[in-house]
This record gives sequence, structure tokens and C-alpha cells, in this order.
Amino acid sequence: MTYAVVIITYLLICGVGIAAFLYRELLMRYFLPLTEYSVGAAERPDARTLLVELEPRGEPLAFALGQFVYVNFGSDKWRPHPFTVASGSSARRLQLAIRASGDETSRLYEVLQPGVTAVVAGPHGRFNYRRGGARQVWIAAGIGVTPFISWIRSAGFR
Repeated sequence: MTYAVVIITYLLICGVGIAAFLYRELLMRYFLPLTEYSVGAAERPDARTLLVELEPRGEPLAFALGQFVYVNFGSDKWRPHPFTVASGSSARRLQLAIRASGDETSRLYEVLQPGVTAVVAGPHGRFNYRRGGARQVWIAAGIGVTPFISWIRSAGFR
């Protein structure tokens, strides 16, 4: 009896994983709202970090602090990558901090220039400090500081 429960649980988990993969690869592009931007600036503050400012070509994306977006830079191929928004909530431009740590992000670090089209899908996520208590300790390192930058900018600090 226990063996059957383990097999059924395993098959359910596999099924959910396969369904999520198929949705992301085949269907997500048809259901997510897309907003077109162009790269306004691409700064490289160190050997592996890329700060990208995206200028909206129409109405800017409405997002909540701590959210992330999927971005497809400069090609007709659907190859989105998730990045956390570093902009403050009132900013018209969308700022992303990208760490060159894999093939795709390393390529972006090398070739991304102003004027490149960026198709943004989303926003996603609910990483929100307002849901916590009055006293909080924020701990982040590396590119994980991006949502904190967004929160600090919205609080009026630059």
C-alpha cells in the first residue's frame, strides 16, 4: 500500500513539473502581457554586473516593489530571462541589475547596447517587505540586493 502511494505521489510531482515546463516553453508567450521597451543605457560597474535602463516605447509597465519581469532582448526568438526590477515605483524607466553568471547573461554583458529592443513580460512575484513586522532585518548579497534597491529608491533615497 505504501509503495503505491509513493509511486502516485512521484507521478503527480512529475506531471506538475512537465506541465509547468510545457507552459513556460510553449504557452507563456501567449498569455503574459507584453510591454515593448528599448535599452536606454547599459552600464558595466564591474566585471560581471550590468545595469540596464529600459525606456518604454508606449505606456510603461505597472509593477509592485520587489517584483521581477521576463525580458527578451533584441531578437524575434522567444528566449526570456527573469530579472528583478531595481527601479523605484514612480520611475518611468525600468532599471534591471543583471549579473553575468551563465551563458545568456554573460552574452548580454558583452553585447547589450543602447537602442536594442527589449520585450518585457510580467510583472511577477510578491516579495514585499510591507507584509512583515515593524522591525525587519534585510540581508542580501550579490545581485540579490536588487529588490532592496527598488524599495530604498521608492522610500526617497537615491
